[in-house]
Amino acid sequence: MNGKELVNNILNSTAWRLACDWGEPRPGHPEGTVGRHVTEQLVPFIERWYAQLPEYDDLVALAYLHDIGKPITKYFDGRLVSESHSILSARIAEELDADERLVQVILSNDRAYSHWRKLLDKDGVWQSARWTESRRQMFVDEFGRGNLDLSLLVLFHRADNAYRRPALLDEAIDSVFWFENKLIELGLIRELPAPGKDCKLAWSQAV
Repeated sequence: MNGKELVNNILNSTAWRLACDWGEPRPGHPEGTVGRHVTEQLVPFIERWYAQLPEYDDLVALAYLHDIGKPITKYFDGRLVSESHSILSARIAEELDADERLVQVILSNDRAYSHWRKLLDKDGVWQSARWTESRRQMFVDEFGRGNLDLSLLVLFHRADNAYRRPALLDEAIDSVFWFENKLIELGLIRELPAPGKDCKLAWSQAV
């Protein structure tokens, strides 16, 4: 199934109809619903920066799939009591006949922020000293696995976080900048994909 066919499959699915209007404004997602996040933020960014890339259709499909499991993710007293939305979204993607390459990106997209967040201390202050050998190894294990297309992940991760990025290139406040630097530093990717690479200061404006 090609990317355009997959997007049509997603848009006609029960899972997307459920996800589209799910959500309300909250920290990190002022736009509220999954549908608005996709159509007002991700897709415009993808069209602006990635329209000429061979990965374009895959990136659009990822936009619709990456949060599609959020409505069935369960919490109790603010704590996750089911599988994460990324795992549920990846499973739905498989059911909708998404390529395994896309499934793996969905599984890892939010994990980049999770690794960055572990460097926050108990007061919420980011500390580079918390980057221990064990955390470095977990990062390598996660993002160095052979079935993960890191270039595709980097492209989509930028799009997913573009509208909420700070205006300063500072690892302590910009988890995307930190993530990409670590990929290069650890030799997991030879070079970062070019589209958008030199436009980070404008990303927070892209909606």
